[in-house]
Order: sequence, then C-alpha cells, then structure tokens
Amino acid sequence: MPRPSRMIYEEAFYHVFNRGVNKMPIFFDELDNKIFIKILRHEALEMNVRVFAYCLMPNHYHLFIQTKNANLNIFMQKLAGRYVQLVNFRHSRVGALFQGRYQNRLVDIDSYALRLTRYIHLNPVIAGYAKRPQDYPWSSYNSYRDNQNSWISTDLPLELLGGKNKASFRQFEKFHETVPEGSDPYGTVV
Repeated sequence: MPRPSRMIYEEAFYHVFNRGVNKMPIFFDELDNKIFIKILRHEALEMNVRVFAYCLMPNHYHLFIQTKNANLNIFMQKLAGRYVQLVNFRHSRVGALFQGRYQNRLVDIDSYALRLTRYIHLNPVIAGYAKRPQDYPWSSYNSYRDNQNSWISTDLPLELLGGKNKASFRQFEKFHETVPEGSDPYGTVV
C-alpha cells in the first residue's frame, strides 16, 4: 500500500524532524554536524527555503522552516540524501541512517512560532547537553544573539516580540529561560 501524500503548500511554515534508526546516532562527530549545517544552508539558499531555527541532537534533528514554493519534499530529499551519502562514506557504513521518512507539521505562526522556536533551542537543555541554549553549538540560537549566520531568518520570531531590536532580543532571551511544561509546543511527544 503506498504511503499517503504529504500536504505541501507554497509559503507554508513547517516543523520538520527525524531521528536515527532505533534512536541510534545520526551525528557521529563534530564534522558530521558541520556537514549537515553546510548542506542545510546550501539547500535552503538554493531552494528559497527560510530557516528560522534548527537543532542537531546526537540522534535527531529539528527544523523550523518556511517553503516559499511547494517544495518541502524536494528540499528534504536533497538535504537528507546528501547528508546520508556523505556520512555513510565518511564512517564506512551502509544502509539507512534515519528511522523513516522525516516528520513534518504545519506551523500556525500566531500560536506556535515562538513556542516552536523555544522548543527547538531548548532541546539540548532539556536533554542535559547544555545548561543554557547559548552553550550548545549545534543550534541556531546564537544566530539570534549575534547574527553570525545571515542565512538564518531571525526576523519572524523577533517580529512577534515587537521587532528586530535589542528589547525584542531581551524578550527572546527571557522567553528561552523557562522550560515549558511538557517541553513540546504541540502538547504531544515528539
């Protein structure tokens, strides 16, 4: 029986995530993280996809993106395909790296955008990999602090807090200081 088609739209906002087979690692070393981020950046710029937040955990990743065109499936195919090829080659491995197809949820900007951004950035804090989101090197959090990655679209989350200014960033930081109850923006287990 064929898999159901994904609902893909132009100008849509998505929370995209995937994990390793049997929850095994998908990032084996620092270079794997750098490779994934480089591919993410390249494909996002190439395919007109805005990236608002990302976090790479040892056995899974989260992305908060907007596709300008209805091309989520092609974007994710290129991102995952290139990454798996490179990581399999680098680590002399064969076979599947991911547990299955990536998961995606449409994001309602008004009700979930800030909560989702916080959820993604607090993932390493909740899992015990860092004490604060700014201490974890494999997320987009520090792009909000110092604009180190111009390809990360910080404008939307900051606009929801009043604009791209110091006061909004202070609100952004304060918003990230508290771990929300249940730690999932949808109220379900991810």
